[in-house]
Amino acid sequence: MAVSKNFEAFDSYPKIKICRNCDLLQKVPKLKPGFNAKCKRCGTFLTSKKSGAINKALALSASSLILFLPAVSYPLIELKLMGETKSGSILSAGAELLNSGYFFISALVLIFAVVIPFIKFFTLCYTLSGIFAGKKLPFSFLFFKTYCRIKSLSMEEVFLMAILTALTKLDSISGYSIKPGFYFFTALIAVSVTAQSFITDSEIWERLETI
Repeated sequence: MAVSKNFEAFDSYPKIKICRNCDLLQKVPKLKPGFNAKCKRCGTFLTSKKSGAINKALALSASSLILFLPAVSYPLIELKLMGETKSGSILSAGAELLNSGYFFISALVLIFAVVIPFIKFFTLCYTLSGIFAGKKLPFSFLFFKTYCRIKSLSMEEVFLMAILTALTKLDSISGYSIKPGFYFFTALIAVSVTAQSFITDSEIWERLETI
């Protein structure tokens, strides 16, 4: 095991972790804030414990919840085609698809771009709030288990890439203008990704168990 600082900086009771690069199963000591661990075979980063990570992640996850409503309800873009102007948000796009008879596609848009992201942001913020307060809030384990299971299903980044791709195609056939919802949606993705980068699932489970 190669670590960034001396082994004495770690607590006892090492845990087993597998390297995602070379599949080596190895013991990882409990890290103190500011330390990280690397695979002893290939040197791949295994895990870390950043100083003040919970506070930063909580602030950013709370910001994600605040940004969520305007991100999905404000118009994203405004199209100008043949003298007509039309704008829409993520919610209105789902409603338009439903009114047009595309129930399945409408359900996919609303579930993966609205429902699942909201549950992801809320469950993470709820769990981190309890850890920050030093209290085991009701259903904390259930909420964080839900977060771990659905975070990979959240498709807001994919939705944003689809919008950007569509804009490159629309530029040649119609005029368009970026509306506030696009900036809110982009900020939401940036903030949520940054929040998740400060913490690891194992660290949160560990903190929940010690409250």
